Amino acid sequence: MNGFKERLKRALSSRRRPNAVNSDLPPAAPPPPALDPAIAKRLKVPLLQKATERDEWREIEAGFAQLADGGLWPSLLDRLRGVDQSRQQFASGKRYFDCALAGAISPVTRHLKDGPPRLEEALEALPVLEAVHAADARDYMPAVILGRALIEIGWAVRGDSPPAAVPKESAEAAGRYFARAETVLDAFDPIEQNSPMIADARYRLAPGVVDGVDFLRDWYEDWADLDPSNPHMLMTHSRFLMPAWYGDYDEIEREARAAMSRAADGLGAGAYAFFWRAPLEADPAAVAQCDAKLFLQGAHETLSVTMSSHLANRFAALLYRISHGASDEDRVSTPEAENNRQRFGDGYKHLLRRHLREVQAPLWPYDNDGIQAAIAAGFKDELEAGLAVAPGEAGLTTTVPPNQ
Repeated sequence: MNGFKERLKRALSSRRRPNAVNSDLPPAAPPPPALDPAIAKRLKVPLLQKATERDEWREIEAGFAQLADGGLWPSLLDRLRGVDQSRQQFASGKRYFDCALAGAISPVTRHLKDGPPRLEEALEALPVLEAVHAADARDYMPAVILGRALIEIGWAVRGDSPPAAVPKESAEAAGRYFARAETVLDAFDPIEQNSPMIADARYRLAPGVVDGVDFLRDWYEDWADLDPSNPHMLMTHSRFLMPAWYGDYDEIEREARAAMSRAADGLGAGAYAFFWRAPLEADPAAVAQCDAKLFLQGAHETLSVTMSSHLANRFAALLYRISHGASDEDRVSTPEAENNRQRFGDGYKHLLRRHLREVQAPLWPYDNDGIQAAIAAGFKDELEAGLAVAPGEAGLTTTVPPNQ
């Protein structure tokens, strides 16, 4: 046992960031070129220093965390079951159950955040969730709560790197927690329970359990059958299909189109955009592999229907980074990549004018000056002609400055 603890300490020593399965933070990016002060004076675009929907996510999580900390498990379980079965969602498409479940397992997971995981403290909190599960092992909801807590411990120990980059001792140490979670969750079938929450939890096991990759695609299919328009599901699966993980870009393209067809009554073409979002954020090589026209169509349709400021900012930041913000080392210089960058650049200008009603700074990978420079890049010709840029009815618009 002492040997295992020592290996575990070594496995945890470098863990300093949330794993990418759960994170909705924009990826880091090199800053844009500095904005000309004369141009900056005509950029009348306020930067909100909060992301409104993310604040709503935190409120839901905090409410369920209070129930868990207060031991009010019957109420918590009933409410959690309701948001699971209803597929209730925010404007961005994020499911309420993501936030609610995060609160339910927070007695454990709060010790895994904000620096290297404090595993001993997380394990000390685990018996409470084990007792809730033991009280009614026939109910899937306590099983999901316990299973997800174990999975989050497993991810904290393993780290979020692709398989080839995970040290053997980290994978072995994490495997113990993934295996326990698999045993807990195996008692319930997501289709029989009509539960996306079970499907989500089971899918998160795949990188951590023995032969899990052999089930990854089947488990995704179950999740997709239950909740085909879930953006988080689409982005998570596409991430695991990237070449560094378990697939390739040909498979991502096939699955993105299949997702679009499956979600015809929901996201429609938006499913294609969500499926490609994670690869485009993570790998410069993905730019040449994506159907830029279909991606932009999906983003436009999604933003037109949802009116989500959260999504408008995330898609805008992504399109700017692809078309303007890539460093020389990150640029893939092929005809396909250059053509797509041009299309994404045109799409960026269109999105700013049609959908970006407010700029939420936390959703961009730049500081305030960098965000202003990124916005200005979308109105380069107009600003150089002496016009100003300000919020309009549908998106950002150009105006004649008052002193002209």
